Amino acid sequence: MTRRFGGLGLGLAIMKYIAEAHGGQVTAHSEGKGKGAQFLLHIPLEVETAFHEVIDQAKLPQARRSLKVLVVDDSPDNAEILKVLLKAMGHQVVIADSAKTGKEAALRERPNLILADLGMPDVSGYEMMEELRTVDELKGVPAIAVSGLGMVKDVQRAFQAGFQAYITKPVDSEQLREKIDSVVGK
Repeated sequence: MTRRFGGLGLGLAIMKYIAEAHGGQVTAHSEGKGKGAQFLLHIPLEVETAFHEVIDQAKLPQARRSLKVLVVDDSPDNAEILKVLLKAMGHQVVIADSAKTGKEAALRERPNLILADLGMPDVSGYEMMEELRTVDELKGVPAIAVSGLGMVKDVQRAFQAGFQAYITKPVDSEQLREKIDSVVGK
């Protein structure tokens, strides 16, 4: 007996066994009979630990002086990457997950430097920076825009809002250090 399609039908059983052996699971979804099926393999991965080990082993440039840096980004992953890079350079890091909490943290923490995402859902990084520039104690705090947007109009708008430098994602550690040196001074 030969099969026109497929094999022995063991694929899903093997997939389930592998998933469970790694603390994961397999889920299935179908729109209905004759519509095919989608199978998802979920295996937990400790990315944070692996990421920290890679960064710790890297030879990141050390800061000339330690700064208190406020990172404002609605993406926990992006904020964590910046935090790890900045700490590896010798800086203290405060994280805020929105423009609102970023403004509150800036007033409370009085950072030496602000790194902010531009595309946040509640209030944009542009608007947040414009608001911060109206506060006397924060007018002179250097700020770097960190964004996935890299069009000339985005960069110009960031400078108009009060940022002194602009970095596009993904962030490169050497570029980050250079931008920090350029806005804070060596």
